Amino acid sequence: MTAELDVLSFDGRPFDALAALQPVAPHPQEPDDRAPQGVPEPTTSDPSTHDRSTHDPVALAVGIVAELRAELLAAHRAAMDVQVRWQERALAALAGPATPAAPGAGEWTPAALLAAVADQLGDGPGRGGGPLRLALAWDGDLPRHGEQVQVTRTPSGALVRAGERPVLRVDGPTAPAVPAPAPALAAAPAAFRPEGALEPLAATLVDHLAPAEIDLLVAGRAGAVFGARHDQQAPRLAAGLLRAVTELRPGGPAGVGVLRGPCAVPAGDTDVVAAAWQAGSVLALWLGLHLCVPEARFQPVGTCGAELFDTTGAPDAEVVAEITGADLVPRPWLRLDAEIRAGERVLARVSGLTVALREPPGVPMGTRSGGRAPVGPRGARPPAGAPRPPRDHRRPRRRRRAGARHGLGGRPWSGTGP
Repeated sequence: MTAELDVLSFDGRPFDALAALQPVAPHPQEPDDRAPQGVPEPTTSDPSTHDRSTHDPVALAVGIVAELRAELLAAHRAAMDVQVRWQERALAALAGPATPAAPGAGEWTPAALLAAVADQLGDGPGRGGGPLRLALAWDGDLPRHGEQVQVTRTPSGALVRAGERPVLRVDGPTAPAVPAPAPALAAAPAAFRPEGALEPLAATLVDHLAPAEIDLLVAGRAGAVFGARHDQQAPRLAAGLLRAVTELRPGGPAGVGVLRGPCAVPAGDTDVVAAAWQAGSVLALWLGLHLCVPEARFQPVGTCGAELFDTTGAPDAEVVAEITGADLVPRPWLRLDAEIRAGERVLARVSGLTVALREPPGVPMGTRSGGRAPVGPRGARPPAGAPRPPRDHRRPRRRRRAGARHGLGGRPWSGTGP
């Protein structure tokens, strides 16, 4: 490259960006004794990471074909999933018309949905006695208060819908794998908090709950139980077998939380799910997960398994639950395993139950000054006479001089401070 005062020029052949895509005539070569070189074999690497900037036309074509093949397989899998859903719906229609279930008092809960399944199917999921095993898969939000629920028998169990949207798929009941297992939850204390583990959103010194405090949580008064920092509109605790909580502390495999408390002996799989749901809800309120969600409500997510073993001869029982995972995104949630024991004998077990907190439809998420979650429409002003958030007086306010314009010279700002 040479440069003059008013001329900028380059030495050499100009670069052609399309030269790599043009066919290149083969050059004659002298015969030799070496093995002929064939076409490169396609690699098994990820097609999305293929470098299209290569100058080898054959490699470029191989990469494009690999990407097309991956996209075709993904589209084929999606079409097969749609076909499976249509077949399940057709089989459900052959089983007979869906039976509407009337909601009971209060909001719908997982145990209430299983009770509705038992009422409509009789010998299906939700029946009393044991031993039995169920697999629950939550496909949508719980039905809202007053919403009609329909239960349909399926070849593997039952399907619960709220209107046209699926809510719960139940597989079972089947026989449990082990007739009388040994206790599997250690409920170990938290020696240290693992890196990235969830910390309580509000500190509390409460480590046990009396029966009267359980009743306060059922009434939605979490602040009256755990302290003023938890005093925000909280979801109501569902009714169940839990009578009190004797142990509420950090621990478990994730180091987040462990619960232990006396409960009644379960009479069916509905009672088992109700006890585990109660334990997860108490742990969520104890951690303060409702503080970052406006008008929070409990919602089951994902899949879980419930097992009921032989409960004969058990005068009383105890529920033991430990959190196996928790996070705040995309919404606050925790996952727990629970056991109902009579001494060293396991009466029932729930594994992988996920309790999430969601806002009602249409309620905006976010925070305003003071850390309060918005509960009104976006842009709404605070009510007249509401106290303003405190201002930090340690930093002086910067005042702008009258008539001064920033960036046009002079001193645009007056006062001190950074």
